[in-house]
Amino acid sequence: MPKTELLEWFQRIEKLEEFQKEATKPKEEFYTTKEAAKLLRMSEVGIRKARREKRLKGVQRNGKSWEFSRSELERFKTRYHRNDSGTAQ
Repeated sequence: MPKTELLEWFQRIEKLEEFQKEATKPKEEFYTTKEAAKLLRMSEVGIRKARREKRLKGVQRNGKSWEFSRSELERFKTRYHRNDSGTAQ
């Protein structure tokens, strides 16, 4: 087998291994605006405002609705000091 063909096979194997690692990672949970508001004890309007002000990063789904990852909601909660009663400290 020529050296170049062997190198191509190794590159393909490496790509497959990378793909397999990504595919087996646990998927992150995403929450709708309503669910995020409930989780953070905020209003839906407050969640939308935080997203517009770029304090909360979201992913737009279906070209209209927004969803937020669990890690982003935790980051927001920590960064903006949301306590259990839903008010900023």
